[in-house]
Amino acid sequence: MRPMTSIREDIAQDAAEGAAEGVATEQVKLVIWDLDETLWSGVLSEGPVRMIEGRAALLRDLVDHGVMNSVSSRNDHEGARAELERQGLWELVVFARINWEAKGAQVRDLIAAAQLRPPNVLFVDDNHLNREEAAFFAPGLQLADPADPAFQARMAAIAASGKADPTRRRLAEYRLLEARSAASAAFSDNRAFLRASNIEVRLTARPLADEDRLAELVARTNQLNYTKQRLDRDGVGRLLRDPHTRAVAVRVRDRFGDHGLVGFAAVTDGRVEQLAFSCRILGMGVERAVYDWLGRPSISIAEPVSAPLDGEPIDWLQLIETPADEGAPRLPSATQPSGERAGSEARRILFVGGCDLESALPFLDRPEAVVTHFNYSPADRPRLIVHRDSIDYLLAAGLPEATRTALLAEAPFLDADALRPPDWSSYDEVVYSPLIDYVQAKYASDDHRGVYLSFGDVEQPEIDAARIAALAARYDLDPHALRAFAQRWHPVEKPDEVWRNQLRRLFALVSPGSALTILLGATEAFGLDAEREATHRHHNELITRVAAEFPNARVIAVDPLLHGRDDFTNSIRHYSRRVYHDIARELSGRIWDGAPSERRQARAGPTIDLRRPPRTGGLVPAARRVLRHGLRRIAPRRD
Repeated sequence: MRPMTSIREDIAQDAAEGAAEGVATEQVKLVIWDLDETLWSGVLSEGPVRMIEGRAALLRDLVDHGVMNSVSSRNDHEGARAELERQGLWELVVFARINWEAKGAQVRDLIAAAQLRPPNVLFVDDNHLNREEAAFFAPGLQLADPADPAFQARMAAIAASGKADPTRRRLAEYRLLEARSAASAAFSDNRAFLRASNIEVRLTARPLADEDRLAELVARTNQLNYTKQRLDRDGVGRLLRDPHTRAVAVRVRDRFGDHGLVGFAAVTDGRVEQLAFSCRILGMGVERAVYDWLGRPSISIAEPVSAPLDGEPIDWLQLIETPADEGAPRLPSATQPSGERAGSEARRILFVGGCDLESALPFLDRPEAVVTHFNYSPADRPRLIVHRDSIDYLLAAGLPEATRTALLAEAPFLDADALRPPDWSSYDEVVYSPLIDYVQAKYASDDHRGVYLSFGDVEQPEIDAARIAALAARYDLDPHALRAFAQRWHPVEKPDEVWRNQLRRLFALVSPGSALTILLGATEAFGLDAEREATHRHHNELITRVAAEFPNARVIAVDPLLHGRDDFTNSIRHYSRRVYHDIARELSGRIWDGAPSERRQARAGPTIDLRRPPRTGGLVPAARRVLRHGLRRIAPRRD
């Protein structure tokens, strides 16, 4: 690990480069003030303080021109608030962070709560280490030293650049946003979030009208399909009409919207025949609640599944039984295959990824406007999950037909649909999650130079006899075909340069006038999958560097939305319901008009916005810093 002084020297150098390059030129919408020796003279914890001449008038002038003020101070909250109230300034401050946390975390969280980007925020602090730490945690943040001779002129220019707001309408709007943010703080606890979601689960007995859609659900679901017994329409129909079978369709709605038909359960003579749910309700506890309602009958679980049927009591949802003729409206199924969702005539949106995007989709403002390209199970191998969101398959359109035919013949875990990627150039907005390529093993063959296949687990890449037996049993794969594959293909570590070039080819598929959003993976899982964290950090950095080369690309970090182990389910790739809600709120705000959604109430993760061409051929200095050193904390400093 490099010495902290070395990191700070680089941070200072990057800050100087940014100033010289004119990077920090975006309009300032929020000024964050330090208190001791910045807003006032003296240290509050040591005795009386005196307001620096002109500071109070400056704060009022900023607000009167639509520029907001906030505070980041390592101080006693009540004492600092009392002093600000005495000076008549507390009413001018929004999203104040006054506590004993490190300045970097204060500033990062404050900006996220205000739903702003760091380049639109100015941080004023007399301590250069505090300024550097804040810039480390909030890449792109503008900085100011109050002792700088040009400080007053700079602040006057910021106020002048705003729009006159004599009624302080903008302040009132931010006050409302602050109130909403305070209410959403209760959702840091996932159970509290679920209780506040007003989840209703409607169980429709013998739902004959849903026959087609239930067959589709049984065929397509994987993560929450507990029996993996695939049935066609006739097979589902027989269960629905069998007098010895108790069959129900499951619909879910909550305060965010109607998720539609998301589950099917069938029990014959005390044994579960079908128990399958869309993974879009993963984390709600619906599958466990339905199983409990059925009386916990005998079941032979076909692993893998993403949520156990045992656990603590569920007290956050309501079960409602409805006869078939009073069921919920026949809305589009939440498990429609790729390309079958109704697209928006005004704006075409494509989601490409795995369970992170699929689980966030129902929380979007307009989920019906999204076309999806997610994983699936082939009809002839119902236990197999084909992750066609791997970059190795997303670029398959460029393969020669002879190569495509050979790959399908040699790889028993693929079918033709895996090698039919969507046309990214036909969409106005593409949202892409590369997460599957963080965890799957890669294979190469001397017969197909430059081609990689993605499958299995990077932690267990070798396909030996024991692994063949396990894979064959788990995924319904032919062991002879797996042995033949292992003879032709061998596990490899894909070089970074290869992946970089693949990413460039993939991102170039998006039309220059369209937008590309990349959702990064988590880098800390609070004790879960610790062995994968370094890989996630490495891949995040690599992807962010490549995205910086494309003016229409932006990356969104999920880490700021994750507060503890409860924000994950069973792996570093599977989050709690609250996290999927927060991801969707951020995506909704980015997709539609690039503005925060009016429905967004939870704190959004920061975005490294790469729409503007970089001035130095790469990331702006603060973003370069994150890539160079990772997201390590700088030691907290006194205010």
